[in-house]
Amino acid sequence: PGEVSVEFPLAGCTIVTTEGQTMATPIQIIPKFQSGSGIVAWFLIDSTGQIFKTVDTVTWTYKGHVGSAGSDVFGNSGLIWWQGYLLAMRSFYIYYSSDDGVTWTDWTSVVGSLNATFPHYAISSKISDTVYFGDGAGVGSIILTPGATFDPTNTATFSWSFGNNRSAVKIPSYDYVVSLAELNGQILIGGALNRVYPWDANNLSGSGVTSLTGLPLFLGENYVQRIVVSNSNAYIFTGIF
Repeated sequence: PGEVSVEFPLAGCTIVTTEGQTMATPIQIIPKFQSGSGIVAWFLIDSTGQIFKTVDTVTWTYKGHVGSAGSDVFGNSGLIWWQGYLLAMRSFYIYYSSDDGVTWTDWTSVVGSLNATFPHYAISSKISDTVYFGDGAGVGSIILTPGATFDPTNTATFSWSFGNNRSAVKIPSYDYVVSLAELNGQILIGGALNRVYPWDANNLSGSGVTSLTGLPLFLGENYVQRIVVSNSNAYIFTGIF
């Protein structure tokens, strides 16, 4: 399971769900995979930490709220479905939910805090089934222990690299991670500056840390909002809206 596209609610539009909740600015939308069935639902996190779910990309159902109410600076949230759980990153904190986002458990006391004022856009690698997400000038990772069943309360079932622990990889300190995508086995890291950094994440060392691969791709405009992969092509969206 990697990045899959779906029609996105427009930022700035007022979308009222079946429960009467108003959706704020959408930050990230991700698919929920089910063994033998493929994609069975989509989840969205908005700029206030609300979680919404759809099974038809038309009707959105409010599920719950991640963390404290209030807008995120720079939209600094991320969301991913991984190993039967929703994982959400907001500001300093990382949370998990096993009931489709209705209730959330603060995971920060176990894995440590994030870099608060930066985007935390998240993906799951199609090759290694590892979670990667932005964390300032670093890319954080959550890796399943081989042969284990993921249990967020048991650190023997996973390892992690982010925040106060360390980053899986770092880009130059004068930049920060805005977006991520996977293309032909490499992770593409979109920066706040006019750069996309290639990274061979499959060559992680035993410590879960590695270095960038080659030189960055320089673009004509700053802020790599999104990198969308289709087949063997990557489409890069830049600029501040």
